[in-house]
Formats: sequence, structure tokens, C-alpha cells
Amino acid sequence: MKTTPIHAMPAAFQRLLILALATLAAPITALPEVPEPEAGGAVILSGGPDGTSLRAIGEFVPGTKIEEALFEIGSLTKVFTGLLLAQSVVDGTVSLQTRISEILPEGFAFADPRIGDISLAALASHTSGLPRLPDNLAASANPANPYAHYDKSLLLDFLRSSRLEGKSTPADRAARYSNLGFGLLGYLLEEAHAQSYETLIRRKILEPLGMENTFLKVPYAAVHRQATPYSGISPVSQWDFKVLAGTGALWSTAPDLARFAECLLYPERFDFSDSVSLLKKPLAAMGGASIGLGLLQENIWQYDRLYHDGGTGGFSSSFVLTPSTGQYFVVLANQSNGFASRVANKLMQASVSAGTSETPSPTEAQPGLKTVNLALYQGKYTMGPNSTFHVQKFDDHLYVRLTGQLALPVRLTETDRFVYSDVEASLEFIRDPSGKIKSLSLHQNGRVIPAPKTGDNPGRPFLLPDGQAEEYAGKYALGPEQIFEVRALNRQLLVQLTGQPALPVLPSGTDRFEYDVVEAFLIFNRDPSGEVSGLVLHQNGLELPAPKQ
Repeated sequence: MKTTPIHAMPAAFQRLLILALATLAAPITALPEVPEPEAGGAVILSGGPDGTSLRAIGEFVPGTKIEEALFEIGSLTKVFTGLLLAQSVVDGTVSLQTRISEILPEGFAFADPRIGDISLAALASHTSGLPRLPDNLAASANPANPYAHYDKSLLLDFLRSSRLEGKSTPADRAARYSNLGFGLLGYLLEEAHAQSYETLIRRKILEPLGMENTFLKVPYAAVHRQATPYSGISPVSQWDFKVLAGTGALWSTAPDLARFAECLLYPERFDFSDSVSLLKKPLAAMGGASIGLGLLQENIWQYDRLYHDGGTGGFSSSFVLTPSTGQYFVVLANQSNGFASRVANKLMQASVSAGTSETPSPTEAQPGLKTVNLALYQGKYTMGPNSTFHVQKFDDHLYVRLTGQLALPVRLTETDRFVYSDVEASLEFIRDPSGKIKSLSLHQNGRVIPAPKTGDNPGRPFLLPDGQAEEYAGKYALGPEQIFEVRALNRQLLVQLTGQPALPVLPSGTDRFEYDVVEAFLIFNRDPSGEVSGLVLHQNGLELPAPKQ
């Protein structure tokens, strides 16, 4: 049964990532221990001036050498698409100011002319104003492989009929992560060059860099090297792309991505200097980072880093470069939900600790700070268009929920500073000269990310009364192979549809719960005795029942 996808693909802005294999140097011994995923595994590559280390954890492709294992790299593809745009500017095919309407056929009609005026630079820096996903993707999508059906005709239909939100102009649009935007960019480069995206990537990037194990479509002879994708403990489908290939279609190996890292760090060695310089040039602020042509930049664990992460239904990846030291990390995992990013963060933290003999850690609690009016901190604090902290007081505790995540408790450690109880992170609240709280800063993984206060009302309560969440827990059959698993966690509900990320849902009425990363909600049904007997997914005008198993 095909259903509407519930996903926030990819792990895009949720968090974060030579020498040929024959020249690998002696292993670096400072790599930290990292936990194995619930299922699947990961290949971890750490490189730099002193050598390169390659190792694996868990299981990914039995019988295949770790350097030959192929993984979907998801949104890391965007960096390749950004470099392809930079090369196209350098060779004079397009400019960064080239507009969509200049590439599409003359006379192409836009319902909203502002879409036609979007520049290639705006697409590459996520400042186009386009949504994360096109609104005509979901209706006929297979949630286990949501992009496989989306072709050129559907993309052009979207461009003809859609309108941008609000009255913004390109000059005042904030960066808002858009998979659609990068997929469209890849298609427009195809049209500008009159060559397929696959041909362009291979001819202009992969072949010059000697990346022989990076593919848009894995050839038959290499299929046996593809890792099996997992979400949690469940094997899921790989993802396929048509017209939106530029947003997330590539497969690669760790050594190939190490070679790509060397190109970005030392472009003069590969005759890529002009295009890589353009790729790295910051164009917009994005959360606590800046972004060039798809490549993110920020200070992480005391160093300026270049990075991008990737995530599909059953894979995650992370790619991090430190230009000042020449160090880089590549993590490829056949486990979703940001597993590779968590491993990369441990690698970066260990690299700092090795030089200081100390591991950065949250501030320890200080005595004498128990009589604080926690209600003063309540409100909304916005990091970016899709990322808002909701801070609420419950009983004698402060809870913080970031868009798309469960609410977590924080505890006071010093004046206006709180640490999370469950993750290594802290929040610092900033006051204006009058003493009123005006913003907060998230301190995590070596980053300091500001979030101005945007409202005093923190929204609906996001914790349920004690014992109520457990009433909804269970499995609900949307179709023969599509199961909603509903879990009760700390007075909240976490819902996962087969092959998709687990997402929290927020109470919004009697037996009604809303998603906050997609426009959808769930209504739970009860039998005559009052027991929960099923749920109904409401999305895109559809009502899809799922009886409780």
C-alpha cells in the first residue's frame, strides 16, 4: 500500500562531514571508541598530514573490504552539486546570478514570477524561498523510497503552479534548507550544459579526481558491494532519484571521499583552485553556520571547519574538513537517524582533547542556585526558519524542545546557564541591559549557536499527564509493510513509520497529536471500553486508518 511519506529528509541540517588507497600511511592511534549502531555498521576514515586511518565498526557488507563498501551519501551530494555550479561559473556556462527563467525554455509560465527570478546562487545557499520538498511529491510517493517517482514533468508542474510564501524578495530571505532547491539546481545545470547530471558529475569531478567508486547509479558489477540500509534494527529500502538527483543521489566509498576532501583542502594539486574558492565563499548565514555553494562552515571544537552531513532512509554520512590543520573525517554508515554525525562529533572532540589533555564537558552544577524563577526563561527562541527552541516550565523543572525533537529537561548550573541531563550540551540565556532575556546560545559539540527570543508564549504544553502516553503506545498497521510504531518516552510520544525517521508528535486536543516538521496529524480512536484501538493519519487531504495490532 502506498502512503503519504512522513519524513524530514534528509538529515540535512540536523548535524554534521587524498591520498589514493595504495598510499595510506600508518594508522592514527588516537581514534576514540565509538558505540556500534543497533544494526548495520560504519566505515570511519581520519586523514591529515601525518597519515590516514581507516577502520570499521559493526557490519555493513559481509565479505567486502571496508575500503570498497558502498554507501548512499545522501545530502553530501549537495557539495558535489555546489562544486559543479562553481565549475560552470568558472567555465562561463552560467553565472551565480543566472535566473531559473533564463535556463528554462522561453515563454515558460510561472504562476509566481518570483520563482522564475530565483538565482542559481540562491538555490545553492538555500535562500531561494522554496520549501524543503515540493508539494506535489507526496501524493504518489512510496514512503520507503520517496523520490523514486519524481520526474521532470512533476518538477516543471511545480514550477508552473506554485507560489512562494509571503512577500519576501531574494535580498531579505533567510536561509531555509531545501532539498527541492538543490534538486532543481542539478536539473538546471543539466539544461544549461545540455548533458545529464550523471555525465556532468563524472566528466567534471569524478574522473579528474580519480574517484572510480562514486556513482549516481551503482553498476551491476558493483552491486554486491552496496551496504544494506537500516533504520534502527529494521532493514529498509535504498533511495532512488530521478530529476532531483542533485540533492542526494550519490553512492561512494570512504577512500573516494577522502580524495574529494584532499581536493577541497588542496585544490591547486588538482587544478580546481578557482572553482573550490568559489564553492567555499560564504553567501548566507544558516543557523550558527555560514554557507557557500552548499558547503557549510562554522567553528566546531575550537577550529573553523567545513562540513556537510547526509541522511536517507537507511544511511547516514558525515564529512568534516579543518583547513588550518589539513585534517578531515569521513564517516559512512548504513544506519539512519544521524548515526554518522554522532561518530564524527566524537572524532572532532577527541582531536581537540588530544592537544589539550582535557575533554570539553558541560559546566558542573554549582550550589546555591535552587531558588530561581524558571518561568522567566519560558518562550520561543529561533535558530533558523525550521529550528525553534520551545522552553517550558513543568513543576519545578525546565524543559526544552527543539523542532522535530523530544523535550528534554535542563538543570541550572550557574546564573542563566543550564545543562541538559541526557546529552552533552548546555544553554546560556542572554539578557539585554534592562535584564530582560533576549536570546539563548546552544553550546554543543564545540559549537555556539545563537537563537534570539521570538516569543514569550512557549506554545501548547508538550508533556502529557503521568501515565497517559502509555495508553497510545503500540504498533498500528497502515498497510502490509507499513507499520506505525508509537513509543511512550518521558510523558511524550515518538512515532516511527516503517523506513522513516522516528518523530515526536505534540498533543493538540483530545486524542489528537500534531507533527511539527511536516503538515500532518494523528487522531487515535478508542473502542467502547475506552481503550485505544487505532489511529488515523491526516495529511495532504487524505485520511489513512491504521488499526492497532
